[in-house]
This record gives sequence, C-alpha cells and structure tokens, in this order.
Amino acid sequence: LIRYQGGAGDHVVQIRAGRTIRSGVGQSFWLRAGRCALAEVPTANRAHSFLVQVPSADQQNVSAQVAITYRIEDAEAAASHYLYPRDANNDAQGLWQIDETVTRIAHSALASSIGAMPLSDAISGSLERVGSVLAQAFATDEQLRATGVAVVDVRLMSLRPDEGVESSLRAPLLEQLQAEADRA
Repeated sequence: LIRYQGGAGDHVVQIRAGRTIRSGVGQSFWLRAGRCALAEVPTANRAHSFLVQVPSADQQNVSAQVAITYRIEDAEAAASHYLYPRDANNDAQGLWQIDETVTRIAHSALASSIGAMPLSDAISGSLERVGSVLAQAFATDEQLRATGVAVVDVRLMSLRPDEGVESSLRAPLLEQLQAEADRA
C-alpha cells in the first residue's frame, strides 16, 4: 500500500481499468502500487511567452512577441489528452504539450492576419487589430476547449520587422535628426 497526499495546486485523477476512481484537488488516499494510474494536473494559471516570425503580404518577416496565460479548467479532460505522470523528471510534459498547441494556434492566427497586410501596415498601428484577431482565434478554438484548457489572457506585446529592415527604415529618420543637429 502507498499513501498519496495531493497538493493544494494539483488536481489528481486516479484511473483504474479505464474508469475514473477519484478526481479532485487536495486528495489524500491509500492505493495499491501498480493497480491504477495517477495524473497530477496543475490547476494554477500558467504564463507562456514566445516569439513568432511570419511574413507580411510583401514578403517581409515580422516578429510578433506574444504572451498567453491559460489554466486547466477540466482536469479529467486534460489528463485524458495530455501526459501528467507523477515522475519528477517528466512533470512538465503535459504543460509542454499545451504550450506547443498554444504556440501553433497563435502562429496560425498571426500568419493569416499579418500575411494579408503589407509591412508598413503591420508595424504601424495594427497592434490592437492583430491582437484582437489573435484573441478571437483562442476564443473559438475547439481543441483547447475539448482538452480542458481555458485561455485567460492574450497579449500581443509587439510587432517588429527584421533587424535589417528595421535599421533601413530608421536610417532616414536618423539622417533627418542629424541634419537638424548640424543646423543647431
């Protein structure tokens, strides 16, 4: 017999012969080793930040910095779709899988939105417009909902062109500032 003591931030799902035996946060129980499977699903909000590069309509790369906050609302659905082993070495495997799904959804939404506008439109004043497209993509995604994941917050932090393009766009402004400084 083994004693299991769940934590306050983990929802444990105990499964035996394909049926859920116990499910809940802060569970404590005795079990026989090897007769059931346990999944510890974290219930706290998780922040995931990443950078996505997508081409604009005029084939210029635009880098989008994205920050997503999500949580697992249906632990049983998440446990059936993602891996949450009790092994300390693989603890984050399920969260890594969700991070990959979130990144893929964001990349797809940004590619379709930014890919339809020229670079000048993408980097000047489109942050809110593209951000709302991104938020809508997460609100309507059925895969996340089916796997028990709820997106709490979506933020598009910045949209920037490649370094080379950005420096060439800055060059005329720097020349103008230098000319004004020389006149003064």
